[in-house]
This record gives sequence, structure tokens and C-alpha cells, in this order.
Amino acid sequence: MNFNLYVFGNPGGKYSQYPQDYTQKMFAEACRDLSGARGVIYRSHDLVHYLFIEDLGNGKLIGICLIFNHIRFEYPKKLFGFLRSLIENTAVRNRNYLERTQNGDIAFTVAEFCDDIKAYDYLKSVINAALDYNNDFGTEELSKKYEGIHRTKYVASGEDDSVIVKLSDESNRVVVEYESGIDSNYTERIIASLRSRITDRDSVIKELNDRVSELERKKKQYHKVVLLFILVLCCCVGLFFLYNSLTETEGSLRDTRNDLTAAKNTISSKNDTIESIGRRNDSLNLALQRETLLKNAAEDVVDRVKSLVPVSVTSGHYNYGAREYKFNYHSFEPGSKSMTLKIINEANGQIYYENFTPHLNEGTGSYTVYVSRYLDGSHWHTFEVWHNGHIIGGTRH
Repeated sequence: MNFNLYVFGNPGGKYSQYPQDYTQKMFAEACRDLSGARGVIYRSHDLVHYLFIEDLGNGKLIGICLIFNHIRFEYPKKLFGFLRSLIENTAVRNRNYLERTQNGDIAFTVAEFCDDIKAYDYLKSVINAALDYNNDFGTEELSKKYEGIHRTKYVASGEDDSVIVKLSDESNRVVVEYESGIDSNYTERIIASLRSRITDRDSVIKELNDRVSELERKKKQYHKVVLLFILVLCCCVGLFFLYNSLTETEGSLRDTRNDLTAAKNTISSKNDTIESIGRRNDSLNLALQRETLLKNAAEDVVDRVKSLVPVSVTSGHYNYGAREYKFNYHSFEPGSKSMTLKIINEANGQIYYENFTPHLNEGTGSYTVYVSRYLDGSHWHTFEVWHNGHIIGGTRH
């Protein structure tokens, strides 16, 4: 399906778009007072413009516009949903103009959109494939030019598609307002949060271990005090019998007995202290076990998140002469992966598939797939790498 693609927003803190032409004023006006996200249908003569603009947070925004000639869609909300997914998933995952920072925020990868033409071409190939092979948008051919009133109508995102389409027949500009922009609490933010919690738990566990070690040292010191006191008591008893044998006075004997009573009271008090320390030690051990379980559970969550995306394709190149497609990848785990190379001839829409099972190393690497079918190098082709029913990357050549 023929269409014109525009990407616009404020990378580098100022307005930018690609390509640059007469549409700049219309796109810039559509970005004003944006809160959350916005879909716009703009009609001019034979042309129908579909814009989707999204707030990325921290004052940043990005928009995509598709312009069709004599074509419109019966389900514009589905088209806007597709463009939202293109921004939040495809563009961010493949670093096409956007990327996620370590703290989970969205940031631009370019200062101006014209700095990365490959990203523009890739997004256009994804959109073209979706329009050619997905009829969920309800394509409708228009037989005449727009003859309605030049005015703007605003509707909420919960309005039916039929109402939005009817308004586009009566007004040349229909704005669909969405309350929320991109969800900043995404997978990478969850992973960063879990890692932070694991670090905090490790600190708590270390502190508890230090306290347990300190209590153990104090417990040993109390044992030494008790032994020393017993030795002192034995000496007192020896003196008592010595004094008794020497027929000491009754007063001296009474003093010795009073000392013995005081010693017994001290021993009883020290025993109570030791029992209290033992109970505290047991309580600290239980707390240590609970914190260890929480740490293990958090690490399991991180592993499950990684298992959802075990491998991704970061770049690729096709050699028409050698009929080889070489791509670079990043894998979270080593091993063999069942993959499919989907090739789309953009000239006639034909699709070819090459199934292969590479053995991937953990981390970054590259792999080359031999394409059995001859491809005409004078035409553009889209190369998509699929794994477990999901596209994990691709390029256009």
C-alpha cells in the first residue's frame, strides 16, 4: 500500500521532523498542549493524514504521521494502537530513534530525526508489512475529495470508531485524546528495581551477619567471665575452709557467707543475660533466613524476565551476490535456537522463509544464513528474524 511516512518530535530539546516539507506547521500545531497521547485525522482534498503523538515523559514527545491518497480506514483506533505499539515496542526495542536508560526512562538516540535514515527506513518497512498483510484496520477507498467544513472536533479515546469516521466526513480535523502516554514502568524499570532491592537485601544480610558475629564474640566473653567467677568462688570457698580450720572469728565467717550469696546472685543475673542473648540470636537467624528467601525470589523474577526475551537481533546485512544474510545478536543464554528468516519483496509483496537452528553463544555474536532462493538486488527486501512466534529483529536492503 502506498503512503508517505513522517517522524516528528523534539529530540535535542527542539522541534524536528523527517522529511522536511510543508507539513511542519501542521505537525507542530498538533503537538501543542500534549498530555498523554493524541491521535489526529486530518483531511485535505484527496489526502488523509493519520497522526499519533505520544508523551515520553520529561518534556519529550514523538509523533508518527501516515499520509494516504484516496484511502482511509474504518477502524482508526486500531491504527492508532498499532502506531503506539510501533513507538513503545518496535522503536524502543530496536533503538530506532528511542532507547531506555538504565533507570527505565525513554531517551532519544539522535539530536535530529534526519541523523538516522536507517531507523526511518526500518519503521517504514514494518508499517508497510502491517498494512499489506493485516486487514484489521478496515481499508476503504474514497471516491471523491473532502468537501466538508474546515474545523476541529475533539473526542475521547473511548469513543466508537464509527463516530470518529463520521466526524471525519463532517470536519477536516478530528482529534482523539488519550489520557496516558508511554508506560515508564516497563520491563527494564522492573529489572532495575529488582536489582536495587537485591543490593539492599545483600546489605541487610551483611549487617545481620556482622551483628550475629558480634553477639557470638560477646557470648564467648560472658562464658569467660563465668569461668573466672567460678575460679574466684573456688578461691573464696578455699579461704572459707582455711579460715574455719584456723578458727577464725564468727564475724569473718559471716562476711565470707555474705560474699558467697552475692556471688550466686551475680551468676544468676549473668545466666539470665546469656539466655536473653541466645533468644536474640535465634531471632536474628530467622530474620536472616527470611531476607535470604526474598533475595532468591527476586533473582528468580529477574531470570523469568530474561527468559521472555532470550535473544535479540541488533543489526544485519544481506549479500545479494553470496545470497547470505549475516546478523549480529545478543543472547542471554547459550544453546541452539529454532529461528525463521522471513524475507519480504517490497516490489511485489512476495514472502519467502528460511528455517535454521543456530547455536548461539551467550552475550554478543554473529550468524550467517544462506538464502536458497535468488533475490533480485534491484528491489528492496525486508529481512525479519523470528523466534518462538516473535520478531526479534530485522533489516531492510
